[in-house]
Amino acid sequence: MKSSYILLSLFALVACNVLDLYTTQSGDGTYYGPDNNSGNCGIYPVPSQISSATQGLNVAMNAPQYFGSAACGLCLQVTGNGTGSGSNPITGTFLVFVNDQCPECKPGDLDLAKNGDGRWKISWKVVDCPVGDSKIQYSYQSISQYYIKLQPRNNRIALNYISIQDPTSGTYFAMTRTSDNYFTLPDSYNAKPLTFPIKIQ
Repeated sequence: MKSSYILLSLFALVACNVLDLYTTQSGDGTYYGPDNNSGNCGIYPVPSQISSATQGLNVAMNAPQYFGSAACGLCLQVTGNGTGSGSNPITGTFLVFVNDQCPECKPGDLDLAKNGDGRWKISWKVVDCPVGDSKIQYSYQSISQYYIKLQPRNNRIALNYISIQDPTSGTYFAMTRTSDNYFTLPDSYNAKPLTFPIKIQ
């Protein structure tokens, strides 16, 4: 991480479509095996407090409710009563972390990143991630004077957007969200080469 390059004051704003997920959703729960740090969201390692609360259990969100990666980093409270078919029923209430996308899943479905068998009825909803008093973290896939690709993580709620400031005008420009859960410079941002530190909110 290269947090020394950037002055960050991030406002976590929830996208309207993600807000719908704070109400109870219903669908099928399935298994696809350990994700081996290869989920579409790319949040590895999972922040420690979240990983502890979820016991390391990631899930893949169904494609319609993945919302172009806006669902990445959500914490979900999942409940199952063992109704369904297969060898490994989903029972009880537990916390999971969205770190992948399930292209073939229908709205309401979740694919658990653990070994198991079957298709089981579940209900779930978004809850605040248990980050305590810890701070937002940032991962940079690439950073230079002409390009930046960053990923906020350890956020309590989902992020709708983050913005970068043009140091000359003071205007903030919404960064472009990528399908792999990063943010890049918008086409309208012309303050290049970048001069550090830069401001992002």
